[in-house]
Amino acid sequence: MEFKGKWWWMIIVVIMVISFEAGGCLHQERAALLELKALFNGKYDGYQGSDCCKGWAGVTCGPDGRVSSLSLSGYLKEELHFNASLLLHFQELRELYLSDNYILGWGEAQGSMKLSLSLAKLEVLDLSMNHLESSILGNLSGFQSLRRLVLRDFSGFHNLEELDLSENQIDSLIIHKGCGQMHKLRQLDLHQNELGMLPSCFGGLTALTQLDLSQNQFTGGIPPCLQNLADLRKVDLSYNHFSGNIPSWLGNWVALERLDLSNNEFTGNIVSSPLVHILSLEILVLSKNRLEIPLSFKPLAHHAKLKYFVADSNRVISDNSELDAQAIVFPSLQLEVLVLSNCGLITYPPFLHLQHNLTYIDLSHNPFKWDFPTWLLENNFQLDTLILRNSSLIGALRLPSFAHAHIRKIDITQNKIQGQIPANIAAVFPQLQVLSMSNNALQGDIPFNLCDIEPLSELYLSNNQLSEGLGNLAKACLNLTVLRLSHNCLQGDIPSFYSLSALKFLDLQGNNFSGSINTNMVHPNLEMLVLSNNSLEGSIPEDFCKLDNLVSLDLSYNKLNGSIPSCLYLPGIEFLYLNNNKLSVQMTGEFRVTSLATLDLSNNKMGGQIPSWIGNLTSLGALLLRGNQLHGHISVELCKLVDLSILDLSHNHLSGPIPPCLSHISFSGSDLFLTAVIATSEHEPLVDQNVKLDSKFDEDTTSTSPNRANFTTKGTIYSYKGMVLSSMSGLDLSCNRLTGEIPLELGNLSSLHALNLSHNSLWGSIPASFSKMNQLESLDLSYNSLTGDIPIELAVLTALEVFSIAYNSLSGVIPFKAQFATFDASSYEGNRFLCGPPLANNSCTPSELPSINASALEEDEWIDMEAFYMSFAGSCVTMFVGVVALLWINPHWSRVWFYLPNSKLQTPECDNGDTRNQRNSDPERAMDGRRLELVRDKHAEYLINGLRRLPPSFCVLDAKLLDKRCNVFFMPEYLMLMPHLATTYAAVNSLITLGGHGALSSINRDKVYAFLRRMKDRSGCFRMHEKGELDVRACYTAISVNGALRELLILSKGNLRSLLLPTLAVKFVGGILEKSIEAGEKKVFSCQTYEGGIAGEPGSEAHGGYTFCALATMILINEAHRLDLPALINWVVFRQGVEGGFQGRTNKLVDGCYSFWQEAVSEQMQMMNNRRQEGSFGSQPDSSEKEDALPEVTSQLGKNHWGGGPQCAPNVTKLSDVGLDFVKRSANMSPLFHNIALQQYIILCSQVVDGGLRDKPGKGRDFYHTCYCLSGLSVCQHITVEDSESSPLPQEVLGPYSNLLEQIHPLYNVVLDRYDEAHEFFSSF
Repeated sequence: MEFKGKWWWMIIVVIMVISFEAGGCLHQERAALLELKALFNGKYDGYQGSDCCKGWAGVTCGPDGRVSSLSLSGYLKEELHFNASLLLHFQELRELYLSDNYILGWGEAQGSMKLSLSLAKLEVLDLSMNHLESSILGNLSGFQSLRRLVLRDFSGFHNLEELDLSENQIDSLIIHKGCGQMHKLRQLDLHQNELGMLPSCFGGLTALTQLDLSQNQFTGGIPPCLQNLADLRKVDLSYNHFSGNIPSWLGNWVALERLDLSNNEFTGNIVSSPLVHILSLEILVLSKNRLEIPLSFKPLAHHAKLKYFVADSNRVISDNSELDAQAIVFPSLQLEVLVLSNCGLITYPPFLHLQHNLTYIDLSHNPFKWDFPTWLLENNFQLDTLILRNSSLIGALRLPSFAHAHIRKIDITQNKIQGQIPANIAAVFPQLQVLSMSNNALQGDIPFNLCDIEPLSELYLSNNQLSEGLGNLAKACLNLTVLRLSHNCLQGDIPSFYSLSALKFLDLQGNNFSGSINTNMVHPNLEMLVLSNNSLEGSIPEDFCKLDNLVSLDLSYNKLNGSIPSCLYLPGIEFLYLNNNKLSVQMTGEFRVTSLATLDLSNNKMGGQIPSWIGNLTSLGALLLRGNQLHGHISVELCKLVDLSILDLSHNHLSGPIPPCLSHISFSGSDLFLTAVIATSEHEPLVDQNVKLDSKFDEDTTSTSPNRANFTTKGTIYSYKGMVLSSMSGLDLSCNRLTGEIPLELGNLSSLHALNLSHNSLWGSIPASFSKMNQLESLDLSYNSLTGDIPIELAVLTALEVFSIAYNSLSGVIPFKAQFATFDASSYEGNRFLCGPPLANNSCTPSELPSINASALEEDEWIDMEAFYMSFAGSCVTMFVGVVALLWINPHWSRVWFYLPNSKLQTPECDNGDTRNQRNSDPERAMDGRRLELVRDKHAEYLINGLRRLPPSFCVLDAKLLDKRCNVFFMPEYLMLMPHLATTYAAVNSLITLGGHGALSSINRDKVYAFLRRMKDRSGCFRMHEKGELDVRACYTAISVNGALRELLILSKGNLRSLLLPTLAVKFVGGILEKSIEAGEKKVFSCQTYEGGIAGEPGSEAHGGYTFCALATMILINEAHRLDLPALINWVVFRQGVEGGFQGRTNKLVDGCYSFWQEAVSEQMQMMNNRRQEGSFGSQPDSSEKEDALPEVTSQLGKNHWGGGPQCAPNVTKLSDVGLDFVKRSANMSPLFHNIALQQYIILCSQVVDGGLRDKPGKGRDFYHTCYCLSGLSVCQHITVEDSESSPLPQEVLGPYSNLLEQIHPLYNVVLDRYDEAHEFFSSF
């Protein structure tokens, strides 16, 4: 019975559907059409039948059954006000014809005000040949899609005074008569349409005083029909495509007061333009054209009424006049607003010295290279706004000596102003509201009295070298709404800003803040909080859950751990960045924040499966879960996020097939994701409302915007910010364990720009449907098990720039045409059966097979099958026994035998998403496990035997000769051996490596320090021993021992720097023996050579060992910025030879010991790169001219790493912690060398199977090479680890994972755990 009920229900539904479709058009539209018929008094009888889409005259429907065109022309013969409410139901209407109907206008009480909202898709409106009243024109604005308006007869509008048809996107305005009869029309507004021409009758509008044609599509010259409108007073022609010279007839507008020609393509010199003759001008806006303006401003000298002159983005030229300000007389011109930004000025216009009434000045983006123009403030007491950003201002910031009571906004961002912020700034600018001084070279403290400026609401001081004063800001600046102090040298704990209840935007990223995030750090009114790129630790405080107004939270690139508070999912949060921390909670719980636009949890330790609640984030535009430990299948809940623009699930442990429903995602971005930019500063200058000025007072919009996403495409990680995200979309599922075929449905992702499915286990063919992804720029399918041909259809992907199908099992001919003709062989390598260009096997002709006569075989050939089987079996047994015996006898052949199949079966591992590092995935790394095994036991046995009995050549160093009485310099005096820095360094490191209280307490630090002081030479360098050599090796051993024993606590800044920088201003290492001019020296010596490497002493050749010593020394004293770091990188990366090992000098053979010396230099550079990203490593000289030395490497480092970031002063108070802090930093970049190749060289070439390591094959083993080869191997294995507490991935360890060694400190070359123990031990004294 229940089953029958279901069938009855289905039948009823089908009948209802059939009945609905039989009715044709929508019921509401049909009813409205019938009411229209009644309005026409039954005279319109064209509505026959029940389906209004079939047979109803004048009615046209679209494919969806909705009315799209309605023609009701010529049926009414009596005047009436048309009932506009009858049209409200036709929401899909695109064309409406109401001509020749005696219509007077819309009925005001009958829906006319809602008409433009309901008919939002209307494109054509014909109201010609009616009796329209002027009131109807007021209701024609607001039709956003309207493109054609037909009003042929304006005869009835002879009393019309104002006509506003703005914001309609009308591209043609048809008027046949009556236009010239509007003799009272004074205001005509047609702005924001698509007009390209005007009716000629507009020339008869002689009473017109205001004309607005802005934001249209006019081209060529200004329409000549306007030349006789002599009464015009306000004209706006901006934002069109007018070009050529300003027409001479413009001088006919003798009464003109305001003229805006901005954002066009006008050319010519204003000297020859009619503008110089229109003396009635009060406001003249010429921005963003190609005009020439004379530097002297003489053509405008007599414009007594001119108050606003805005001409940014034009060209100011010298007019060969006398430029002395005293010689140029401006009897009348006294401006109030002057904007000449981006005009190529190299000096201030002379007339500017004679201006005294200026309230607004913008001279930004001009290369002045002058000091701050204090005289501008002194001459203009009414000045309200001063903008001089990016104007190459130099020197210190000098302020007037008197109080300037009117100035409210100052922007001197992106200059080269040095020194401290003046202490009298509060007294000079008591009414200042906005102060922007970011991107300068300001140093020292933030003035204590800055908060005395009571109106101060916005403060921008990012990208300077400020180090103190934040605590006072956090307590006393109660009216601050925006505070940006990113990328400075602030350190310690972050103070509480809770008392600043007005604060909306707080940016402290890229400083040296450490410790945990305080509770009650900010007030609940805060909307944006940025604390990224610091060294914050601990968990995310639950107090953040009280920030109900928070829109954006950025805690990325810190060391936060633990879980994400379940209450953190705030109701209004739109941007949440927690990436690059150590958050390790599983993704469980509920997350129902529908407002979230970007969620970045990448590069943490998140585990578990992708949760089901992910589908609730319906506004999400970017989901970044890269680099976690997610497992299980890709959740189909992701398919509900249809507005995603970027989805990154790479570098996880996801398995199973790719869900076909991912094709439901638009990859075009949600409206919230693309447009949400928090307006932290929306100031308008105090000028006339009708003058449009583009100057900004805040930071760049891309940096102000909280909307950003880091995404890997084309082999590089790019950071997309702000509205730039609207042009980027990508899907990255690489480096997982996905299986199955690639879904054909993915080809429907037509908006996708980047697709990466590499490093999985996908099989099947490449879908030909990918040809529909016509915006695809990057496609990576490498390192899978794909088979078949390359679809020829993919050749239509003309936007494709990067394409890789390497290391699959594809076959056939490469379609080498169209876009595919631009890809080289690397895109196809690893596919044995692919042929054709650009591969080396160009020929695709198959070899001819020998023909076999089957009939002859059957008739003439006879085989004794029994004998065949017996002989075949005997041969197989004989071959098997022979091979086994051969391999048993000769182990070398055995290794070769097993190497071949093993090399084919080895699966390349993932390379952390950077195609530039795909060399780590080469099949060459797949070798026999026994050949690649580190023989630990043999090495330990070799070293232990050395402790028992040293070879004769080492007997002088026999530890049995040491005497407890001789613990001063770790050398027995009775042996007549002088104490030596090298042996002191080795002994200290040995005792630290032994560890424990006994070993560490045996070091007499006072006597060691006394010895180091004795070894310090008058030149500033150190000697290896009494009267010994001076070189960087001595500097390193002294500073290393000093740092390891934490004696740096004893030294002041001056004493410490004097270890390398003597009183004669001699710089050792960074510019060794570079004596000052004051000292009378004529030569400048430097141990850093022209190659970029560092020599042991001036004039010598760059050497790997000395380079390590020099760089490590400069790091330990926080002075590494004194080196030419880009040149140093350039030198060291080219020292790795084709064998995989490192050479010590140019054109020398590789040597195993340089595995540590050169490799440690590379690791130190990586560590410094990360520290510079966080704005915390020493000062950074301008090296813009040097970054071209190594484009590929410096592109990884970024502009802010070596020369573009904050130049923080060395941290003197914590120099003893430099070594500890340095190794705790993560190296967030790819290695600067081939770490797998180097491991291969150490294990295969330097390792001796009987124990010990050597220089190279053919050389003998020794303890020196054993030490530094193993140290280099440790650095190789740990170089890609993000932090010191993590272990390297298996793919970073060549051979079995049992080869993994303990991590060493890259500055001291001691085991990291033992260094930490020693650091803690010596800190207790």
